[in-house]
Amino acid sequence: MKAPVALRALLLFLTAANLFGQAQRSEEEREADLKKRVVAALQVPPGSTVADVGCGDGFHTIPLARFLGPSGKVYAEDIDDKALYKLKQNLIKERLENVDVEKGLADDPKLSSDSLDAALIVNAYREMPAHEAMLRHIRTALKQNGYLVLMERITDQFEPLSREEQVKVHYLGTKFAKHELEAPSVYF
Repeated sequence: MKAPVALRALLLFLTAANLFGQAQRSEEEREADLKKRVVAALQVPPGSTVADVGCGDGFHTIPLARFLGPSGKVYAEDIDDKALYKLKQNLIKERLENVDVEKGLADDPKLSSDSLDAALIVNAYREMPAHEAMLRHIRTALKQNGYLVLMERITDQFEPLSREEQVKVHYLGTKFAKHELEAPSVYF
């Protein structure tokens, strides 16, 4: 049974809020620091296998691929064809060959069972209408000791709103994520 997956995801989700509020530095410095912190939050060594679910054009995929090195692997998954095309172009430009780009479905990231040391979702989870199914598939893809790093923009200001109302303003409160990550349906 993989119950520790939800607990690890929740703990990282709750601490991730600190990654987004670095206002007194340049945009480039904030981005570089954020990328380093995300890689560190994964707590995986070079040579590991990680999925970047909802990867977009590769904001986190590229630093992950560099960190994991040629013996590591990043599965970059998204449902947006334009973002995936841009990611492929960026990978060619960066000469990174340890990334597999995957067009997923709204309810399935198409990841192989027991293949991942960690999975990453940054600012995409709230946009997943089939989030329960996505969590189930990711849980299945994680190895026994693997875990999910879930990072979302959070603020107390929108906590009283419904999940749907929070998604409209591009936030997701911790109570919704906590409830969804701990839901028994994620484990079946």
